[in-house]
Amino acid sequence: MFDSFRSRLRGCLRHMSSTTPLTPKHPALHLLWALPLALFLSYYTLTISVLAYCGFGACTADQAADLGNLPDALAPLGLTVLFIAVPIFAVAWSRSLRLRAVVAVVSGVVVATVGFASLVAAGP
Repeated sequence: MFDSFRSRLRGCLRHMSSTTPLTPKHPALHLLWALPLALFLSYYTLTISVLAYCGFGACTADQAADLGNLPDALAPLGLTVLFIAVPIFAVAWSRSLRLRAVVAVVSGVVVATVGFASLVAAGP
């Protein structure tokens, strides 16, 4: 009785191991969940950087032109770049590490710059 159960279990496990690989066939598909999560987290760091730059309330034209508060906003902007760059670099969508690093940093800087500028223009 137990021998037939063991042989069936071995057959099932052998079949499962031959049909389901341990690594995904297309690892770039992990970007479909990693990037929305990174954008969600980076929105809050962008909001903190706008609050550090403008204070509560919308930025006036004088506040937006004044760069005196910019050092206070740089730390959250750096976190935004990090939140965007880490998933792009970590997911193996390309074999070249250099290409993934360059694309990750450039996309993080672009998202942080565009997000910061649009939130400063609209207000927090």
